[in-house]
Amino acid sequence: MKNNFFEWMLMLALVLGFSSTVTAALIDRGNGMIYDSDQNLTWLQDASMSDFDAEDWHAAMSWVDNLNHGGFSDWRLPSADLTCASFSWISANTCTGNELGRLFVELGAPVDFGSSSSWGPFNDVQYFMYWSNTEYGSELASLFLIDVGVQIEFNKSFRAGYVWAVRSGDVTVAEPGALLLLLTGFAGMLTAKYRRRSPILV
Repeated sequence: MKNNFFEWMLMLALVLGFSSTVTAALIDRGNGMIYDSDQNLTWLQDASMSDFDAEDWHAAMSWVDNLNHGGFSDWRLPSADLTCASFSWISANTCTGNELGRLFVELGAPVDFGSSSSWGPFNDVQYFMYWSNTEYGSELASLFLIDVGVQIEFNKSFRAGYVWAVRSGDVTVAEPGALLLLLTGFAGMLTAKYRRRSPILV
């Protein structure tokens, strides 16, 4: 009975120890990076780090391909959703593969724009279109209208969109304290089971 109680207490401690990392959708990882646990993406906190005015798609792709931030060089533009029409409103049920669109659904429309703006944990959100890395052939790519939540196709050569970098995955691993708690819990459970099963020698 005591061993069962001990195991339950360890499991409760493990759950509580990790609850802070699984409940939040947008987690500030520091160094200007925000982890989106819903999409398993890491966004730059600064939505206009490139310092571009609205730029064409080729310049946007070149900048993000050469970006090295936080020790990572695999940054990219967010992806649109090719299963949707070329002009599509984003909602919780439509164009769910649009990565910026998922933020729009989570946070709602930005209420201000520019260098002093904030949008959830993000800042410097620009008005009003951001390029994606999703192409519609050789001349067109997808833009996201962040003020209204619409995905559209646009000519790559037009200086129409801003640049916001994202990368797949998280930028950190489990905290040492949480990892130690996990290992301690497993060791305790194994010890308790071993003691239950081992014969008593006299």
